[in-house]
Amino acid sequence: MNSIKETYKEYLLENGRKPVTVYSFAKANNITESAFFDEYNSFEAIDKELWKDMIDQTISQINAEEVYAQYSVREKLLSFYYTLVEVFKQNRSYILLTWSNGTDWKKSYLKEFLQTFEIYLHELVEEGVSTKEIVNRPIITEHYAKGIKAQVFFVIDFWIKDSSKQFEKTDVAIEKAVNATFDLMGKNPFDSVGDFAKFLFQHKK
Repeated sequence: MNSIKETYKEYLLENGRKPVTVYSFAKANNITESAFFDEYNSFEAIDKELWKDMIDQTISQINAEEVYAQYSVREKLLSFYYTLVEVFKQNRSYILLTWSNGTDWKKSYLKEFLQTFEIYLHELVEEGVSTKEIVNRPIITEHYAKGIKAQVFFVIDFWIKDSSKQFEKTDVAIEKAVNATFDLMGKNPFDSVGDFAKFLFQHKK
């Protein structure tokens, strides 16, 4: 017997819309309203869990790969995005039905998805700072994860609109976005100028 979550997802995919009421959904699937509310307080709660499932599956898959631990931080984020897209492919019809560009929607449906992503990003940033892949800059470093988090909206939007074969353009977009981000977080000309100025100040006569 399918779980309430699986039954809801099937309903959504078969009908192209959410059930009108919990009562009608429960009746059509031979469950009681009380059984539904024992697990979820709304259809939106199921959508939150379905999106959270996708990022949990992504993180589980990349961590299961032995080579992942040997990757640089930049490679780890690339691996995350590539794997996330593969997970998305398995759920494209559902994503197309539930995705929206509305900010309020994102705050609601993606709250737990984004919380999990930000925790993952904080771990990456900490690792990157320890390996010197990411420059530890006063005040700015603590906001790196939040800045990168916004990138996932770009990736999802691009993938949804991507009509290229096997979503090849999305792979290119991910690579360029991640490389640009790490170039900014890594040592750049401004850091070199700052280091030189600091050197001159410390060694002036």
